[in-house]
Amino acid sequence: MRKRIAVLALVVLGLVWITGCSSKQGQIVAKVGKIDITTGEIVKDYLDMKKNMQVRIVSNLPEYDQFKQFLDQKIDSKLLVQAAYEKGLDKDSQIVSRMEQEKDKILMSELFRIEILDKIKITDKDVADLYKKLGESIKVKHILVKTKKEADQIYEELKKGAVFDSLAKQKSIDPGSKDRGGDLGYINWNTAIGGTPLIPFKDVVYKLKPQEISRPVKTFLGWHIIKVEDTRKETQKSFEEEKDRLRMSLQMTLQQETAINYMVDLMEKTDIKIVSSTQKMLEEKAKALAAQDTSRAQIGATNIDPNQLSEQEKSLPFLKYKGGELNVDKFLQFYNSWPVFQRPPLEDEENLKGMLFNYLLAPELLKKVSQQKRIDKSQEFKDKVERIKENLMGEKYRNDVIWKDLVVDKADLEAFYENNKDKYIVPPQAHVLEIMVKTEDEAKAILKQLRAGADFKKLAQEKTIRTYVKNSGGDLGNITKSNYPELFDEAFKLKKGQLAGPIHILQSPVGEGYSVIKLLEKEEQRQKTFEEMEPQLKGGATFEKRGAVSKQWVAEARAKTQIKIYEPTLQAAFKMVQKELPQEKT
Repeated sequence: MRKRIAVLALVVLGLVWITGCSSKQGQIVAKVGKIDITTGEIVKDYLDMKKNMQVRIVSNLPEYDQFKQFLDQKIDSKLLVQAAYEKGLDKDSQIVSRMEQEKDKILMSELFRIEILDKIKITDKDVADLYKKLGESIKVKHILVKTKKEADQIYEELKKGAVFDSLAKQKSIDPGSKDRGGDLGYINWNTAIGGTPLIPFKDVVYKLKPQEISRPVKTFLGWHIIKVEDTRKETQKSFEEEKDRLRMSLQMTLQQETAINYMVDLMEKTDIKIVSSTQKMLEEKAKALAAQDTSRAQIGATNIDPNQLSEQEKSLPFLKYKGGELNVDKFLQFYNSWPVFQRPPLEDEENLKGMLFNYLLAPELLKKVSQQKRIDKSQEFKDKVERIKENLMGEKYRNDVIWKDLVVDKADLEAFYENNKDKYIVPPQAHVLEIMVKTEDEAKAILKQLRAGADFKKLAQEKTIRTYVKNSGGDLGNITKSNYPELFDEAFKLKKGQLAGPIHILQSPVGEGYSVIKLLEKEEQRQKTFEEMEPQLKGGATFEKRGAVSKQWVAEARAKTQIKIYEPTLQAAFKMVQKELPQEKT
């Protein structure tokens, strides 16, 4: 159940990362017709670009010139938005309908930004500590149980000499490790456990010495008893090379952990309870229906049509929680809408609660919390709603107006082919049979047998250690220099039917060995013809033509629109950027 909650937390957190949080507040940096670009908007968007690496401006220009280049791109996007407003797309029914759906997502993302992202601050010491931790990996075992009482009992048994592996196999509820005696293998600080960061778990791991066992440790998954088996050193790049990447990685890890804890806390406060008498009634109905339809092997796969129930039965509460309840009628409508293989059986209370919380209760609860905090009244929320609406308007204007009459014909395809001919090259290749063995002496003996007339394929089936071609008699098919460099170089020296070897090989996954080869055919590098490539050219040609048409449209829009850039304000905005990115060369 709690893994479902973790997934939801990461999905909502993803909305924050995707939608960003630019603000239209601040002084005006540029005017594009009637639209303003403010310091708040351009500084936030530029910082997001740099910090999140969603976009990279590849340029050798000084940082300030790159900042101006970024403003230029913003101006182009505002020209598109202005044209969309003039066409009335802000009132377009499709966009209005889409925005009604988007507002709840924006509310959740703003809530998470305020409650999670904005509260996490990473210091230089935090980054240095992470670098130190990543200098070793730790071999770990654990026993996971639901309650502290169970964990305390297991801990006492271990103190008295019980075997850790045996207790893990008997009592752990972690399906991924219990059969291995709780073994999680070697982990480090960045290893996901149960698909999540699980920081409290790793905090304890890094304090234990080999063969030490921890007291019970609580995480959102339950209670763990942890044993450290071994440690090993790991090679690292220098701290200076790694520090920026590590800062970003740590920021994301802490955001994920905090988001998961926030959702777990929300669920605990919601105090969800399934009404056992109602659950039992539905189980009995499901069993009766399953008996009538023997093709349904699982109770959970049985649809219970609400129309098969009395009005009284449909009105019974199935789920109660702080602030409300869910009746049988609404539960079944939701439950029956899910694919059979994704539905928990009706008797699986924990997974039912997790599913209902994630997909029915949590969105409404998060919306309620957001409204209580008046996030929907905040300027940041309004700015984000407007930004997403304008993005949709710009996209629709581009598709319905700028590209409306765009046609890609054969002449366009031919031009695109000519401009990209260097990408349509068939590399030189050789069709080769191979026998690979462990030692050079074995390879020499095999080569002698082949020259004496032995059947290559039969010998390959008997001798080769490259198991994935054993059944085909050592047939590697057409090889190139990129996938079999040593064999390719030797093969291209041969004539059809000739043998070569021993050739020293060091290649994953087969390891080290010596090969004997026979060339069946070889083909020099050649240019693919237009006729060969024509079916694959449309996507690239369309993209290229759309780019050219868009560029022409922007040039025409700039010519007829009054655009003014306020250089002193732009310089002040850049100083804000410099303060936020001290590590950048500005």
